[in-house]
Amino acid sequence: MENDYNLLIKKLDEFIRKYYKNKLLRGLIYAISLIAVVFLLLNVLEYYGWFNSQTRAILFFSFISVSTIIIIKFFIIPLLKLYRIGKIISYEQASEIIGTHFSNVKDKLLNILQLKNLEKSSDDVSIQLIEAGINQKISEIKLVPFLKAIDLKSNLKFLKYIYLPLFIIIVILLFKPDIITNASERIVNYNTFYEKPAPFSFNIKNSSMETLQFSDFQLNVEVNGNEIPSQIYVINDGVKFLMEKVNTVTFKYTFKNIQKNTVFQLFAADILSKPYTINVIPKPIITNFIIELIYPKYIGKNNEIIENNGDLVVPYGTKIIWNFVTRETSELTFLLEDKNIILNKNKNELFTISQFAFKSFNYSIKPKNSKFLNSDSVLYNVNVVPDAYPSISIQEAKDTLNDFVSYFKGDIKDDYGFSKLNFHYKLINKEDTSIKTEKEINIPININTNQQDFYYFFDISSLNISPGDEITYYFEVFDNDAINGPKSAKSQQMYYKAPTIKEIEKQTEENNKQIKSQIEKTILEANKLIKQVKDLNRKLIDKKTLSWEEKKQIKDLLDKQNEIKESVEQIKLQNKENTIKEQQFKKIDEEILKKQEELEKLFENIMNDEMKKMFEELQKLMENIDKNKVGEMLEKIKMNTEDISKQLDRNLELFKQLEFEKKLTESIEKLDKLAKEQQKLAEETAEGKKKTEELIKKQNELNQEFEEIKNKFNELEQKNKELENPNQFKRDINKENSISQEQKNSTDALKDGKSGKASKSQNNAAKQMQELADKMQEMQMENEMEQMGEDVETIRAILKNLIKISFKQEALLNKTQATSVRDPKYQEVINEQSQIKDDLKMVEDSLIALSKRQIRVQPVINKEISDINNNLEKTLNDLLAMNTIAYINTLQNQNAVSRQQYIMTAVNNLALLLNESMENMKKEMNSMKKKSGKGNSSCSKPGSGKNSQKSMKSMRQLQEELNKQIEQLKKGNKPDGQKTTQGQTMSEQLARMAAQQEAIRRQMQQYIDELKKNGEKPSNSLNELMNQMEKTETDLVNKIISQETLNRQKEILTRLLEHEKAEQKREQEERRESNEAKEQKYSNPNSFFQYNRLKANEQELLRNVQPAFNSYYKTKVNEYFYNFK
Repeated sequence: MENDYNLLIKKLDEFIRKYYKNKLLRGLIYAISLIAVVFLLLNVLEYYGWFNSQTRAILFFSFISVSTIIIIKFFIIPLLKLYRIGKIISYEQASEIIGTHFSNVKDKLLNILQLKNLEKSSDDVSIQLIEAGINQKISEIKLVPFLKAIDLKSNLKFLKYIYLPLFIIIVILLFKPDIITNASERIVNYNTFYEKPAPFSFNIKNSSMETLQFSDFQLNVEVNGNEIPSQIYVINDGVKFLMEKVNTVTFKYTFKNIQKNTVFQLFAADILSKPYTINVIPKPIITNFIIELIYPKYIGKNNEIIENNGDLVVPYGTKIIWNFVTRETSELTFLLEDKNIILNKNKNELFTISQFAFKSFNYSIKPKNSKFLNSDSVLYNVNVVPDAYPSISIQEAKDTLNDFVSYFKGDIKDDYGFSKLNFHYKLINKEDTSIKTEKEINIPININTNQQDFYYFFDISSLNISPGDEITYYFEVFDNDAINGPKSAKSQQMYYKAPTIKEIEKQTEENNKQIKSQIEKTILEANKLIKQVKDLNRKLIDKKTLSWEEKKQIKDLLDKQNEIKESVEQIKLQNKENTIKEQQFKKIDEEILKKQEELEKLFENIMNDEMKKMFEELQKLMENIDKNKVGEMLEKIKMNTEDISKQLDRNLELFKQLEFEKKLTESIEKLDKLAKEQQKLAEETAEGKKKTEELIKKQNELNQEFEEIKNKFNELEQKNKELENPNQFKRDINKENSISQEQKNSTDALKDGKSGKASKSQNNAAKQMQELADKMQEMQMENEMEQMGEDVETIRAILKNLIKISFKQEALLNKTQATSVRDPKYQEVINEQSQIKDDLKMVEDSLIALSKRQIRVQPVINKEISDINNNLEKTLNDLLAMNTIAYINTLQNQNAVSRQQYIMTAVNNLALLLNESMENMKKEMNSMKKKSGKGNSSCSKPGSGKNSQKSMKSMRQLQEELNKQIEQLKKGNKPDGQKTTQGQTMSEQLARMAAQQEAIRRQMQQYIDELKKNGEKPSNSLNELMNQMEKTETDLVNKIISQETLNRQKEILTRLLEHEKAEQKREQEERRESNEAKEQKYSNPNSFFQYNRLKANEQELLRNVQPAFNSYYKTKVNEYFYNFK
C-alpha cells in the first residue's frame, strides 16, 4: 500500500512541475508581448514628440521599470516555483485541479490525502481501516494520467499576442526605421541635447562672443535653408525676446547692460537651437562702505553703524547714510529705484549719500573711471519694517453670583509702545433697537512697556439695563506711532443679552423646584438620623463599654449629621443665588422683597454660630469617645438634628408661601399692565390710523398673553393646594371666560373689517381685565389682613397660656423646694410637672404651626422651645430619679429646682419674644391698612432699614430702665412705686427682670454678629459686657440682689455709654466717607497688585539696560519678559 501511495505522490509532483511549466510558457508569451507593446508605444511618442531631456529620462526609466516588473511577474516567479523555490500549490490544490479535469477522479484523490493525514493520529484498528480505504481509492484512480490534465499546446493560442506587436515593429523597421532607431537612441541618451531637424539652420555672424561688463551686446544671426522663418526669438533665462529683422535672412538683437556671462538659445518655427554663451569682461570694485542708521526717537533705540553689509532691515522712518570707499573710481553712480544719482568724492575721499526709509527698496552702486564707464554694480535691498499694528487678547470671566459683573484679563503687545487703551460698549434697547447708547472709557496703562497685561471689570447694572436688552463691548489699544499717527487694534467683540421676563420666570421656577426638592430630601435625612440616634441610645443604655461597631455607628451618625450640615449650607447658597439673579433683571415688589430677606435670614440662622460651635465640640468628642459622655453626645446630635429639621420644615412651608405670593403679585401686575395695553389698542382701533393687519397681530399677542395669565392662575391654584394652610384663592372663571370671549370677538370683528365693533369688544375686555386685577389685588390684601389678624389672635392666646404656665411653674418651683422627696406629696410634684410638659407641648404645636405661615415669628422662638423641652425632660428625669430608694434620705431635689428655674426663665423669655413679634405684626397691620387706604402709595415695613438694627443707644436705654427697676426692687418697691408682697409677686418680678437682662444680652450678641457680617472686628469689651450681663441673670434667677449686683449694673451702663459714643463717631465717619466716594470699586486683591508692581519694576530695570540687539533678538527678549509673567 505504501508503494502505491508514494507512486501517487510522485505523480502529483510531476503534475505540479508541469503546472508551473505551463505557467512559465504562458508568462513568457505575456512578457514578450507586453514589453513589445510598451517599447513600440514609447518610441512612437518620442519620435513625434521630440521631448526634452527630463521627459526622455522619465520615458527611459519607465520602460526599464515596467519591463522589470513584467519579467518578474510573468517569467521569474513561475521559473522559481518550477524549481520549488518559494510557495507552490499544495497536493490538495493539485488534487482539486485534477479532480476538476477527470470526472472519474473528482474528490477521490483529495479523500486519499485526507485519509493519509488522518492515519497519523489514529489507533491500530483505525489505521487498518484507513489503509484499506486508501488502497481501495488508489486502485480506482492509479491508472488515471494526471499529466494530461495540463496541455502545454494550449498556450499556442496566446502567441497571437506576440505576433501583432512584432508584426507592427517589423513593418516600421522596413518602411520607416527612424521611428524605432532614432527614437530609441534619444530615449537611451536622455542627457544628450538633440536638435530637431529643421528646414533651416542658424548661423551667428558675430566675430567674437565677448563684451565689457555693463555694456550692450548686439547679436547678429543669419538663417540658411529651404524655408526661412519670418520671426526669430532669443530665449534668455526662460523669457523669449523677438529679434529685429534686418532683411529676409538676417536678424539682430541687443543685450542691454550685460552684467555676467549670458546663456541664450534661438527659437523659430518650433525649432530650438543649442545654447550659446556671451562672455563678459569684469570691471572695478568698491573696497569698503559704512552705513550709519539714525532711528526715530519714539522707538527708543540707539543709533547704529554697519560696515560692508548693504542689505538692511530698518524700522520705518529711519535715516540711512552711506559712506563708500572705492578704488580706481572717479565717480560713483547710486542707482535708487528708478533714479541714477552721481556721487563725487568729498574732502574725506568718500562717496556719501543719505535717504529716509519709508518703504522697502533696492539700490545699486556703479563706480566709473575714464577707461571703464560701465563697471560692475552690486544690488542691495533695504527692508523697511513698518510700525506694526498693536495686538490685544482678552479673557472674560463672569461673576458666579452676579451676571452683570464681568472681570477681564487683557494682554496687549506692540513693537514700540502704546499711547492709550480704551473700553467701548454699546447698549441696544430691546423695545426700540434704534435707541443705542455708546461710550468709551480710558484704561490706565504703562505706555513704555511693549508687552503687558491689565485687569478691568465691567458692571452692566450701572447702565440701567432692562430685560431683553443687548450689549456689545470690546477693548481698543493704540500704539505710539509718531510718524503716521497712532494705529489701533480691537479685541474680539463680546456680547451680552439680558434674559427676558419669561426666561427669568422659567429659570426661577426651575431653581425653586430644586431648592424645595433639596429641602425635602434634607428633612427626610434628618428624620432618619433622629430615629437612628434614638435607636442607638436605647441600645447603649445598659452597656458599660463601647464595642468597635458601636463606635463606628456613632462616627457614621456624626458623618451623616455633617452631610446634613453641608446640605443646609448648599440650600442656603442656592436660595441666595436664586434671589440675587432674580433681582438682577426683575423689579420685585417691595413687600415680597422684604419677605425674601427675612427668609434668607431664616436660612442663615439654621446654622448659626452656636450650632457650628456645637458641631466642633462633637467632632472633638469623637476624637476620644468616652462612654460616660456618649449619651450626652447622642443627645446633642439628636437636638441639633431636630432643630435643623424643624427649621427646614418651617422654611420649606414659608418658601412655598412666598413663592405663591410672588407669583400672585406678578400675575396681578401683568393683568393690570395687559388691561392698559388692551385699552390702548381699543383707542388705536377706534382712531383707524393703523393697518388692520397690525391691529390683528397686536390683538393676537394680547390674547396669547391673557391665556398665559390664565395658565399662571392654574399654577397658583396648584401651588396653593400644596400649602399646609392654603390661602383663600378664589378665581372668577366667568369673568376670565368673558374676557377671552371679548378678545375673540374683537379679533373676528377686525378680520371682518368692523373696527367699531372691535373697539367696543376691546374696551369691554380692558375694563373686565382691570376689574379682575382690582378684585384679585383686593383678595390678596384681604387674605393678608385676615391671616395677620388670625395670627395676632393666635399669639395673644399663646401668650395667655404662657403666662399661666409661668405662674404654674413658679408655684411648682416653690412647692418642689418645700416638699421633701420622702413626702407622699412628692408624687404630686412629678404629676404637676408632667402636666406643665403637656401644656407646653400644645403651645409648641401652636407655635410651630404659626411659624410656618408667619415669617415675622423670630427663629429664636423655636430655639427657646427646644431649650424648654430639653430642661423639661431633664427636670422630669431628676424628679423621677430622686423618687427611688437610693435617695430616700435626701430632703430636696436641688437639680430639679435649678432646672425649674431655667424653665420659668425660658417661658418668660419666650413670652417676651412673642410679645415683640405680636407688636411688630400689629404695626404691620396698621401699615397695611394705611396702604390700602392710600391707593398705591408705598409704606415701609416696620423694622426695616437701618433703624431695625440693634443699636447701642437702644440697648443702653433698656439697660438704664432695667437698672432702675432693680434698684427699686432692692429698696422693697415695685417698679411702679407700689410696695411688693412676698412670694409669687417677688419671684415674678425677678423672673421678668432676668428675662429682660437676657433679652438685652441677646441684642448685644446680634449687634456683634452684624459687626462681623459687615467685616468689622468687635471689641473684646463687648464680650466682657455679655459675661457681666449673664452674671446678673444668674443672680436674679437665684433671687439675689446684692450691692455687688448693683455695682455691676452701673459698670454695664457706663460701658454701654462709652460704646454708644464710639458708635456715633463711627457713623459720622461712614457718612463722610460715603459722601467722598459713593461708587463701589471692584479690583483684584491688593497683594496681587503689589506683586505685579514689584515684578514690573524688576522687568523695567532689565529693559532699561538695552544691549546692542537687532530687531529680531529684541523681539525675542520682549517675548521672554511677556512669557515670564
